[in-house]
This record gives sequence, C-alpha cells and structure tokens, in this order.
Amino acid sequence: MRMLAGADGTRETAPVEALPTAVPDERVVTTDVTAVDDDGTGRGPRSDRWLRVLCHLAAELPLVVFGAVESARGWRPLYDNADLAYRSFQVFSSHSPLVGHQMAVSAGSHAVFGPGPLQSWILAVPVRVDPAQGALWGGVAAAVVAAALAIEAIWAVGGWRGGAATAGCVLVFALVRPEVALDVVWNVWFALLFLVTTFCTALAVVTGRLRWWPVTVLAASVVVQCQAAFAPPAVLLCLLAPLPALVAGRRRLARDRFGWLVAGLGTGVVVWAAPVLQEVTTRPGNLTLLVRAAQSGPTIGTSAALRTLGGATRVLPAWVRPLPTGGGLAQFFGVVAMTSGPEWWGLAVLSILVAVTAVSWRTGRRTLAALSFLTLLAAIGGGVTVASIPRAPFLVL
Repeated sequence: MRMLAGADGTRETAPVEALPTAVPDERVVTTDVTAVDDDGTGRGPRSDRWLRVLCHLAAELPLVVFGAVESARGWRPLYDNADLAYRSFQVFSSHSPLVGHQMAVSAGSHAVFGPGPLQSWILAVPVRVDPAQGALWGGVAAAVVAAALAIEAIWAVGGWRGGAATAGCVLVFALVRPEVALDVVWNVWFALLFLVTTFCTALAVVTGRLRWWPVTVLAASVVVQCQAAFAPPAVLLCLLAPLPALVAGRRRLARDRFGWLVAGLGTGVVVWAAPVLQEVTTRPGNLTLLVRAAQSGPTIGTSAALRTLGGATRVLPAWVRPLPTGGGLAQFFGVVAMTSGPEWWGLAVLSILVAVTAVSWRTGRRTLAALSFLTLLAAIGGGVTVASIPRAPFLVL
C-alpha cells in the first residue's frame, strides 16, 4: 500500500477513497440473460435478418411456385375440392355452414361431416372474389402463413439454426409428398401443413414462450376441423404444451401472468362456436355422429399402430415411398404395407423418446427435453389415430 504524506508534512497515512465499482447496466444484463437459450448457447442481439428471409423463402416459395403453375394450367375445383369451394362460397350467405366437408362415412342413415367449417371460413373471401380459382390461391396463401408461423415460432426458440431446420423439414415434406404443394386445397394436405404449425408453435410454448399458445390453439383447431383423423396428435400438442413451462416455474411466467391463457381460450371459443351451435341445435348433432361413426365397429388396433410407427421410423421409412399405381387392389396393398413395420421398433421408439425426455430434463437441456416431449406426444397421437381406424372401411379412411 502506498503511503501518502499529510498536508502538514507528517508521514501520517492519508485516507484513500475506494475505487468506484462498476455497476452493470440492468438493461444490458437483461439482454444478455434473455439472449441465452436453455442449452446455454448465446444468440446475440443481432437478428440475422437475411438468414431469416432465406428460411422463409426456402419454405414458402415452393408453395407459391406450385400454386402459380397449377393456376396457369387452368386449375378448377373438382371432387372434394369442389365441395370445399362451394361451402366456402356459402359462408357469406344465409346458409353459412356450421360444419365441415361431408365425409365418406355415415352413422346409420345420417351423413357425417367434418368437425368444423374453419377451412371454409379461411377460403371464403378468396372464393367470393374469384369463384374459379379463389380456393387455390386462398389455400396457397393460408399454407404460406402456416409455414411462416412455424418458422417464426422455432426461430424464437433456436434462432437461425431452428429456422433453417424448420424450412428444411417443410422442403422435405414437399419433396416426399409433392401433392401437398400441388393440391393444397384438399382438406387432408391443408390440415397437415397446419399440423406442422401446431408442432412448431407448441415447441415455443413448451420452452416458456406462452404467448405462442393462442396461435397453437388456432392451428390445432384448423387441423381438427379439416381432418378428424389428425385430432389426437393436434389436441395432445395443444393441451399439454403449456404444462412443462408451468412446472418449470420460470420468472417469465409471473411476468406474462395469464394473458396467454385468456387469449388462447378466447381463440378456442371463437373458432369452435359454430360446431358447438350446430351440436346443441340439431338432434343428433354432427359431433355426436362423428363419435358414433368412430365407434361403429372393430378397429385395426394398437398392434397395427405400433407397426405403423415402426415403419415410419426405420432406416428407410414408409413415408418416403410412393403408393403403388394401378387399380384399387394395388393401392389397398400399398396402404396395408404402411402398417407392416416392426412392432418391437415402434415400442423401442416410444421408450427412447421417454428416456431422452427424462434425461434431458434432469440435466437442464430444456430445449432437447421439449423437442423429445412433443415428438412423443405426436407419436402417441398418431398411434391413437391409426389404432382407431375401423376395419370395415379401412381403405376409404
């Protein structure tokens, strides 16, 4: 310690002021903390806008291009698409539909319709503006929005790496099932695109970004109302996604309070008002008829569901192989082949997902835990769908 002379020339020690301690800026600390994800990797304050735009273009541009090609070829709504376009045209009339499209099953003498008219609501304005091709470009616009929401949700979780992975998944989806982009109006492909959105937004919710939950509710509602067969995975992803974030008890939950819950429940009330109104004002209601149709006979069972999961997750998964062309018999055997995977591997996949979820949660790898948890929910939901298929109209369903 250096000795300083006093003012009177003595060698007494003069008082030395302590060096000022740097006080960190609270805003900087907050920014630094929030810029680190659950796995401890910093993303920094920059948004990498050009990478963000590139991810969106990679996922959404093929949908637009395929839609433009179909429009140039003189696309017109035929078969199921014609029914969807007609019901969309009715939305702004006195006969606005309260249910979805007519399904290829029945409950006794009663026709059975899809759970809700949400797809018709989405396509209503485009079809009114352009009755010939409005369903096409309206469906393409909805698909682009679905892909954009999926990328933005994953970007919030994993930055540019997550956005690039999501864009890649959408591209692979369009490559192995090009009819998704070529016939986006059909309710099955329309629902599948929004099922991707449901999964991605649910991942944002699981990791604590609860303000994404109303979007998850909306996307899951589109899935269920378009295609009842996809209801189990969509409902599981939507309802269970907030639970891990609530259990974790993060500080951000206290900051967000319950606005996300109110907004999500409000969204659900709005999009399900029409089907519920039809159910309570008609005897029997359409939702009741759907349940009766699902319980009309024996199903193909859990074993077939596990074989399907085994076939979908093996080294060469069944979903990368096109269905055989030809008559109905060839297509029937192609559909049956999807349930011919190894049952033991289906069980192993479920067990691996449970183990990865548990270990990654215990070791603090929250993002990995969230991803494996949602994958487990999607696999279980898909298994429930397959197991509940009736044996009699197996080929139709």
